[in-house]
Amino acid sequence: MGATQQCCTTISEGNLQRIPLQKVGGKPKSAASLAHDEDVGPDREVSEEGSEESEYEEDEDDEEEEEETTVSIALRCARGLRFKGVGYVVEWGTGEQKHKAKAGNSNGFDPAWNLEVDMTARFNVDPLTFKVFGAVSDASSPLLLGEVTLHGRAFLPDGFNGDVLLQNRRSRKKAYLSLGIRPAGTGEFPDAGAQAHGYRCRMPTSTEPIGWPLDLDINPQDKEFARILSIPKGPFQTYNNDAEPDHVIAEDDFICAVNNCRTPPGFKEVLSSSCELTLEGRRSRRITASLSKKASSTLGLELYYDRGPCSTIIVLKVNDDGLIRSWNQQHPQKAIRALDRIVAVQGKPGKVDDLLKALGEETSFIEVTFARPVESGSRSSPVDLSALTEMSCNDLGLRKQPAISRAKMAIVQVYVRTEPFGGFDKSANGHCFDAVPLANGLIVQGISCQLLHYVHEEHDAFMKACQEFSGILLRCSPGQVQRDGGSIERFMGGLRLLRDQGLHVSPSPDVIDNMGSGDVLAKVASLKIGLADTKAYYNPQDLRDGLKRSVAFRPRLLSHGRNASASSDGRGTWLIKLPNGNYCGEYGMGSCSDTDLLSVTDMSTGVEETHSFTEVCEFFSNGRVLPAGKWTTRESGSYFTGSSPAGGFMMDERFHGKITDGEVCCTMFSDSCVHIAHVPPSVMKAEGGSGDPDMARRFAQSSDFLAKDLGRL
Repeated sequence: MGATQQCCTTISEGNLQRIPLQKVGGKPKSAASLAHDEDVGPDREVSEEGSEESEYEEDEDDEEEEEETTVSIALRCARGLRFKGVGYVVEWGTGEQKHKAKAGNSNGFDPAWNLEVDMTARFNVDPLTFKVFGAVSDASSPLLLGEVTLHGRAFLPDGFNGDVLLQNRRSRKKAYLSLGIRPAGTGEFPDAGAQAHGYRCRMPTSTEPIGWPLDLDINPQDKEFARILSIPKGPFQTYNNDAEPDHVIAEDDFICAVNNCRTPPGFKEVLSSSCELTLEGRRSRRITASLSKKASSTLGLELYYDRGPCSTIIVLKVNDDGLIRSWNQQHPQKAIRALDRIVAVQGKPGKVDDLLKALGEETSFIEVTFARPVESGSRSSPVDLSALTEMSCNDLGLRKQPAISRAKMAIVQVYVRTEPFGGFDKSANGHCFDAVPLANGLIVQGISCQLLHYVHEEHDAFMKACQEFSGILLRCSPGQVQRDGGSIERFMGGLRLLRDQGLHVSPSPDVIDNMGSGDVLAKVASLKIGLADTKAYYNPQDLRDGLKRSVAFRPRLLSHGRNASASSDGRGTWLIKLPNGNYCGEYGMGSCSDTDLLSVTDMSTGVEETHSFTEVCEFFSNGRVLPAGKWTTRESGSYFTGSSPAGGFMMDERFHGKITDGEVCCTMFSDSCVHIAHVPPSVMKAEGGSGDPDMARRFAQSSDFLAKDLGRL
């Protein structure tokens, strides 16, 4: 195939400019065809038609049949990239098709491109990649700051619109690439995804009321929301500079709660008198209605406004006739409704008088831009959950519940109120990252699924509400219940009562107790899939007795029970080795003495120090006490504090420096293994790739897991 012509659209201050982009090269070659080319030599047999007879030809024929697809790509911005003085470049394409563009803004914060490009490729074969580079000057070498890979199935045939998390970014904070993709011939991008459309943020505490400077449009007609009129300044700007993109407080956001005050007229008093401040808000959705006017035509809207400094025009009613009524009939997905705010006319924002003047001008064409808060999904249908506290900001992205449900399911979570954002597993809206997708998967199958949080002060009301469901899916851990101030025993006891009443609870309380804790590897150590030297220590004496034998056998990885299975930063995880490397040949044949020196590395920082065996055990058991010696780590030790379900134990595992073969994952349905798959190291590192079916097959045939282990699990 020869070269093709690409077309790009640049958006600048409301104007569209189409720029031709020349693509060089033809259809990219597959890995198979590249290997085919490299292997051709004088001694290889070639067919009469001039092509080599090889095992790859069938694959190449299959790829020839893959049709090309043309899509339009809107590349908007990268939220969360904040490197002062850095210029940004984005590179995008598939295979040999590569294009680059510089960001329009140069302040180093949240680079924006606002490009729209048409592209033709075989997206189901060659994934679409985006890479963001940064450089302090044109002469310096650019550094890769983050990348995104989208396979064709992610945006074909329905398109994509939303934010995608940048991978391999150099900043520890999250950053997102804002994209829109639609197949050629479709007029609009699909509705944006739910990510980051709602937030709850806690501001740094002040020693005295500071009169938090937030310009709000508080309209008496809107009983639920106040709109932020200008870019937040002062302490809000300081907060935004260090906040995750999901939680940045921005101009045009809609605030629905200030310190649990949910009546907008009371927001200003709370802002002026509070030392501590927690805001709940929704992002703004803008709708622009493009209308052709005639001499006698009117918008057909009843409006409310005043001329105060913090006011906008709000829609009270859409009349039965007029331009807006016609617009609503033609664009039901963008219908204008009561409480929408008019924020711009002919693309220009302004004060109330300016907007009213622009609305009244004689013109044959008018564009009116409306703003409203992004909507939340349905929470209290079909089961009434009004008696329970809603800990999330919204249910954005949740599909509409089926009119007639085959079953009624619930996803149960715990919002840990003492932890940022409700816990490390939570998204910006207070739900677990996968809660909404899981619920939608059930809803599309005709099963209703509602999202709720367990609040220990409402235990009885919660268990009563759960009795109305067919089953519940748990997306929480007993440790989260305890960290939120609740009782693990009471929570698990309530779940067991629900099961006794015939309610399906997944995973069951028994599975959680036996297989869901951080010490599960120690429980399966005696099975064919386990390692006999994997131990769990529940008290200081267990630690002393077990570690003496294990560290004499191989280097050890010791983890605090709370972080044994869920740590994201290595806190409470230690690498322990013998400095001389003189290990025994078999587990149990050797033992350390109390005075033997050990090399101890804090895995969260990489800092290594040397201590005696006794000092290590004292630090892990009792913290920074005199017998533990002097430690430079930021860790505090004392890992046996608290109950075992809450993580008051330590795991001792053999240290594996490098996983070369990956993992084998077995999917269980009750006591039956229904699927076995190999997960390569590249997938474990979120780098993509596919597993080896032969490795999964060999495991199933030779590991004794199916024949011997299953009966003992």
